[in-house]
Amino acid sequence: MDDGRWHLVKKWLLFILIFLLLPIEALAAPQKIFDYAELLTPDEVSQLESLATTYSDQHRVDIIVLTTNQTDGKSIEQYMGDFVDEQGYDDTVIITIDMLERDVMVAGFGKGEKYVDNYRGDIILEEITPYLSDGNFFGAFREFIEQANYYLGVEPEVRSTPNPSPNPSPGYNSDVNYNRNYQPAQDNIFFELWFQLLASVVVGGVTVGIMGYYSSGRKTTNARTYLDVGRSAVTASYDRFVRKTVTKTKKPSSNNKGGGGGFGGGGGGGFTGGGRSFSGSKGKF
Repeated sequence: MDDGRWHLVKKWLLFILIFLLLPIEALAAPQKIFDYAELLTPDEVSQLESLATTYSDQHRVDIIVLTTNQTDGKSIEQYMGDFVDEQGYDDTVIITIDMLERDVMVAGFGKGEKYVDNYRGDIILEEITPYLSDGNFFGAFREFIEQANYYLGVEPEVRSTPNPSPNPSPGYNSDVNYNRNYQPAQDNIFFELWFQLLASVVVGGVTVGIMGYYSSGRKTTNARTYLDVGRSAVTASYDRFVRKTVTKTKKPSSNNKGGGGGFGGGGGGGFTGGGRSFSGSKGKF
């Protein structure tokens, strides 16, 4: 084989090799675990990447874990928001950990904001906080991913029973702590038998009363029936003092130092610097 033909064969072989490698690169899953604080081992990162990728592909929502040792003076909301803006995520559920301030935040964007709203974010945060307090970051992130997967599969208008942790942190009673803020949906009062009976009695009573009023004899005379307006006139008038009543009302002090109670934890959604809205719940661990 002459040099010209061999050179052409090498070019084709190189082209085929590049062509075969392209699908591998294209199918490589985008990163889900950003452990800048180095809280996880390489094996733990690999396990969480696999789990998050599986659920992200299933729901078409990126499930992201983000950790840092410091936020450059930003609040955890600002740090998380800037990260999402820079990465260009659309539909996302993300947990952010700031080890310096011991802050944690769960947030949702796009479809994630709809399915993991503030209420569900509170539930997820309450479920994973015991893991974080115990220093079990792998357990906390695994539980976050499982909880995100659960709520992404439940329509947001259905206030479902909180998803209990299958692997509770040692010493943590999920039945006591996890459900304390959960308020089950109330039955529609209009379908209650006692309400329907009461409404029937009231409607029947009103109907009978109206019928009785119009069927009985009506009074057709009054004080002016026998009054001769042409010959009647006022002959005198006078005022009679009956009694005097005085009431006193205390004027509220403008220096009232009392204050209302506060709500610990929770938080809520907001907007990123790029104008993206998000749901959210934050707390300490």
